[in-house]
Amino acid sequence: TLPVIQSSPVNPASGPDKFSLTAEEGPWKKVHLAIALPAPNQSDVRSPQLDVLAQLLGGDASSRLYRTYKYEKRLVDSISVGNYSFEHTGLFYIQVTLDANKIAPFWQAFTKDLSKIGSLTFSAEEIARAKLNVEDSLFRPKETLAGYASKLGHFYFFDRGEQGEENYLTALRNTNPANLSALLRDTFKAERASVVVVAPAKTAVPVGTSSLEDWMSKEALKNWKPTADSAAANAPDSAQHAETIDLGKGRTLILLPDSTLPYTSVTMMFAGGDSLLSPNDQGLAAFTASLLGKGNGKLSATAVEEFQSDRAASLSASTGKQSFTLSMNYPSRFTTDMFTLLQNTITAPSLKKEEAARVRETQTAAIIAQEDRPTSLAFRRMFPFFFAGHPYGYLAYGDVTRVAAFTEKDAAAFWQKQSKQPWVMAVCGSFDKTAILAAIDKFPVPTQEAPELATPQWGLQKNLDLALPGRSQSHLLMVFPTSGVGSADEPALDLLQNILAGQSGLLFRDLRDAQGLGYSVSAFSWKTQKNGALIFYIGTTPDKMEQAQQGFQTVIASLHSTPLATEEIDRGKQQMKGDYYRDHQALASRSSEAATLALLKRPLDTSKTTMEKAQNLTAKDLQELAEKYLKTENAYIVKVLP
Repeated sequence: TLPVIQSSPVNPASGPDKFSLTAEEGPWKKVHLAIALPAPNQSDVRSPQLDVLAQLLGGDASSRLYRTYKYEKRLVDSISVGNYSFEHTGLFYIQVTLDANKIAPFWQAFTKDLSKIGSLTFSAEEIARAKLNVEDSLFRPKETLAGYASKLGHFYFFDRGEQGEENYLTALRNTNPANLSALLRDTFKAERASVVVVAPAKTAVPVGTSSLEDWMSKEALKNWKPTADSAAANAPDSAQHAETIDLGKGRTLILLPDSTLPYTSVTMMFAGGDSLLSPNDQGLAAFTASLLGKGNGKLSATAVEEFQSDRAASLSASTGKQSFTLSMNYPSRFTTDMFTLLQNTITAPSLKKEEAARVRETQTAAIIAQEDRPTSLAFRRMFPFFFAGHPYGYLAYGDVTRVAAFTEKDAAAFWQKQSKQPWVMAVCGSFDKTAILAAIDKFPVPTQEAPELATPQWGLQKNLDLALPGRSQSHLLMVFPTSGVGSADEPALDLLQNILAGQSGLLFRDLRDAQGLGYSVSAFSWKTQKNGALIFYIGTTPDKMEQAQQGFQTVIASLHSTPLATEEIDRGKQQMKGDYYRDHQALASRSSEAATLALLKRPLDTSKTTMEKAQNLTAKDLQELAEKYLKTENAYIVKVLP
């Protein structure tokens, strides 16, 4: 059996360093010219869109280039455009055949047209015709058994079988003018073009030009100029890299292109949230977030739900200690619709009295549910205990009595303040940059400065006992204050938490498997701009609470005295790496992370850098970290008792 040889990865969108043209003269009767431009690979959603673009430009006698240069100007014998998609890369090409005496007028006119091709538009009829013809080219070969086998084999070998074909058809049918405009701008860049010309010997060139190659190169670069940012255009896979645009006046846009699927995720994050509230208004930010989506403009709450359902889309609001977030996820073809919905949600929310009543009921039910679950109760109550009077210690949903008094007027007053705060928007997925910029140009401009919070001080009391009568279980949390986001210790703290947490973690194996002290054991980290915590947790029976706490202390003592084994550290590092890449698969997770980091004024690659720094840590580094932070005398003890 011969081994399967894996093809080498190819950078899918990298082009030459500069415009390249090679001409060769010989015993030919005609000029044969080909232009090649790098294109995405076959699994990229843009590949079917490029098939449509190729059909529109040069697929048949109704195409633009054919009509212009063959039918109207009569400069060429033939002109065609195609898109080759391979496993790791692609090639968009133009092929021309013409007489030698027509090369000068053709090349002058053609390169001038290429310089303006980014502004080319197509009618709805042209696009529909092109999509139909591309789809026909997929189905027509299936009339024969050989053709059917060929198509089936291609999709199974290269692109996930029948699902790959469905993905192709979905992307094809979703091609629209915005897709095509973006492709024209991104594809036709002079600095990424490679041109090859085969011409008859002694083909005439203008006076003062040394050769056909010299003249054609100069003429091309005179008419079809490289983009202004040629360095960015020549960067490897530059189309897939993040772009941060400072729009001024407290507005930042982050673009994260990923055309794998025709979907887009948008996270718009305002500074503010709980930090804009007084202690008496705890829960009002969450109340407003829920009410905000219950109708806007001319749409009622049910109409908003139907609007989203009709588009397989979602728009939601949430709040945090120092932020207020609006999130959208939708098929990319509905960008205009969804940005209109977002704009109306921000500028003209309905905030109806009857919807406020429903939100009060829902928020009250959520508070009661939290109070009825041991771990939820612990996490709900412990931060007010740690940071009394500070927004970090606010109850996110408030208390039942205060929520019962919230009205739509309270929400309107809060939103009036919140919507004026600086904001960051991160857009991840398949999108048209021009369309995004045009849409957000209609959004309100911030008029307030982001609120500044003092660093919260941990409380002096170290023990919090919470009662949940009628239960047979007890819960113990040992909370160690640590540094916050961006500290030098962040990579080591994250690695230590991974070593301790999970069913394969050190705490689980020791306290549960070896000693049988609890049914659930883990470790969590909590981080903010100002500070953080490493939290040990165990769910056990009331009679084992003291043993469980002693078990935590024994593990800590061991971390102080004995370096961790290499296999423990390697497991934690691999867990961190795996978590990082898993967490970055979804578009929403990437847009949310980018918006959060930008609001914190942190580099967008912070998470990756933190993970990579952790890979270089040693047993000694972790031992020193444990000695620094895991001090039992500094720990806060939270218990939920029956």
